[in-house]
Amino acid sequence: AYVKKSTPKHFDIKLYPLLLDLEKRYIPILIRAFHICHPDPFFRAISPIAKHLLGQRLRKRCGVHFGREIDVLNALVDFGIPPSRVPTDMGGRLVMDASKWLCDRLILENEREAAAKEELER
Repeated sequence: AYVKKSTPKHFDIKLYPLLLDLEKRYIPILIRAFHICHPDPFFRAISPIAKHLLGQRLRKRCGVHFGREIDVLNALVDFGIPPSRVPTDMGGRLVMDASKWLCDRLILENEREAAAKEELER
């Protein structure tokens, strides 16, 4: 998550109980880790409390990184995330292009659908 420009108005304490149930009930994937980069001072102050509320399993998987961009990039490398996989607005080299990603996804989905139909016709 990119919270460098966040303010206290972006956080609602009433949402934390919902976040606790989120992983157990509504996320059908295994969360290996998530990283919060460049949090503002407010978030840095509440992050230990927020991490505690997440529970032991998610707490171990949550990384909060702050400091200079190079320090954050180095911390992410320690977790196996190279700068080529970090968006440019966070100091990395990954150019985010939602339109291109969506077009690529649609092509991939169409190819998979065609392959599945072909397999069923055999």
